Amino acid sequence: MPTQKTNSKPLFSVAPMQKIKASVELNDFTALLVEQYSTYADTAPDAVINKALCYAFSRDASFQEYLQSGSAPTSLNHFANGSRRASKN
Repeated sequence: MPTQKTNSKPLFSVAPMQKIKASVELNDFTALLVEQYSTYADTAPDAVINKALCYAFSRDASFQEYLQSGSAPTSLNHFANGSRRASKN
């Protein structure tokens, strides 16, 4: 069976952005996927994580409602003081 050349492209492109330093923990499988996608897209792993989260947040209708409700924080309290909420997963 002949192999077909595909013109596959990454799901999203990554542009430079203003950043803050944050520390998060990923499970091994997710970290591997981030590494693989960053190689595939030829970009830094932190850019992949940022873009993927923004994409997910923009697609979550109930989260968008929460943002519109006025209940969402408007500052980076958790990142600024290093506090962490216990993970549910």
